[in-house]
Amino acid sequence: MAANPDLDRVTARLVAELALEDLAAIEGRRKGKAREDVPPTDEDVAMAEQLLIYEAMLQAMDDFRFAESLDDALEADARVLAAEQAAMDDRRFAEALANGQDLPRRSRAQELAEQGCVGLEPVMTTVNMSLQRTIDFRDNAESTGATSPATPSTSNLGGKTESVQVHLPRTRRRTDHPSCIVCMDDIATQQRVQGPCGHFYCRHCIRQLVATALQDESLWPLRCDNRPLPVRAIRALLDTATQRTFDAKSAELSTPATRRLYCPNATCSHFLGAADPDSPRADVRCPRCNTLACSSCKESAHPGAACGENQAAEAVRALARASGWQTCPECKNIVELSQGCFHMTCRCRAQFCYLCAARWKNCTCRQWDEDRLLDTARLRVENELGAGARQAAPNIFRERVAQRVERLRYNHDCGADGHRWRKQYGGGRCESCHHHLALYLLFCRDCAMAACVRCARNRL
Repeated sequence: MAANPDLDRVTARLVAELALEDLAAIEGRRKGKAREDVPPTDEDVAMAEQLLIYEAMLQAMDDFRFAESLDDALEADARVLAAEQAAMDDRRFAEALANGQDLPRRSRAQELAEQGCVGLEPVMTTVNMSLQRTIDFRDNAESTGATSPATPSTSNLGGKTESVQVHLPRTRRRTDHPSCIVCMDDIATQQRVQGPCGHFYCRHCIRQLVATALQDESLWPLRCDNRPLPVRAIRALLDTATQRTFDAKSAELSTPATRRLYCPNATCSHFLGAADPDSPRADVRCPRCNTLACSSCKESAHPGAACGENQAAEAVRALARASGWQTCPECKNIVELSQGCFHMTCRCRAQFCYLCAARWKNCTCRQWDEDRLLDTARLRVENELGAGARQAAPNIFRERVAQRVERLRYNHDCGADGHRWRKQYGGGRCESCHHHLALYLLFCRDCAMAACVRCARNRL
């Protein structure tokens, strides 16, 4: 019987990950037990070399998975892409003809389109080239620029290629400019923002972050790796109109959620400032639509009448109670738990218990629903071993799920130590924003959470 290539890859990944866990455990037991000025022993050097080899092995499998995904996409989409290229070339041809310019040479895509075989010719050449490339590993943007010698080794990982040549990790070539943590482009000094975590953002990516944060409070305040980004440096990269919008949104979101007063006109909802619960009731006029708002109940002004209960809000709260949803004790927004533990972090950054809405770690409620715990453990193991691991190696999969259940029970979000992210190609769904990313995700080496770059760096 022929060997199952998926099983080989699952087993190889399991071997590498277990070896890395053993190395981490050994290092943890030895930490702090030797003098700082003592040179590394032969054992230290051997462990460091093993660490590099197993990390390179994991990276090789990640890159191989990405290569397979890319080849599948090329085979499926080549016809559509070639047709789109032919249409673009036709447009350039028509524009040149209309403007009286010299006509460009007809492209290969146009010739294939006229022959009715668009998308057929380039596919296999591109696929073979992509699979025959030697994989060179390089560190991410946080590397320092030093290089290490490459030691080639081959691994039979199964699938469309027989072997993948692996080089030990090399860092990025040293340049005069640092790289953006999002797009990885080199950045000039005047066009970047550096966070206290040491990561850099280019002008384009910081503008994208600001534009998204203006619509999504969970990204506010702007931060990277849970440390605030410098506001003054960010404003310097924004145009005048965006600066005004940014300043207005900063004033709004820096106001405690329970004290924010908005225009009661549903088609306006302009932020009117902070409502002081200790001050006498006042009517506040909206500068946009002239609607009067009551500073006490935050509804339309009602001179001479007492504040009443908002019937629509009460109906929503009743629906939440019936559906088992919870209300954030800070901003009063309604939240629903879909996966994970009962430790909730609202978009206003408040942390509370989903069962009783008490501040986190101020109640005696249990932390997990067992069914949700098992679902989360399965998801995290699939993140580690691949989506086909459940069918390819069911015994290994069940064993790893049981181990992950126990780890999640006591360390569901990596706590104060934070996540240790690694890039994994092949795409997938972010566990935080639930968006599907086609090229790659970041995976935590400890809790195996999958997240997009935006969530990993700026939201979690």
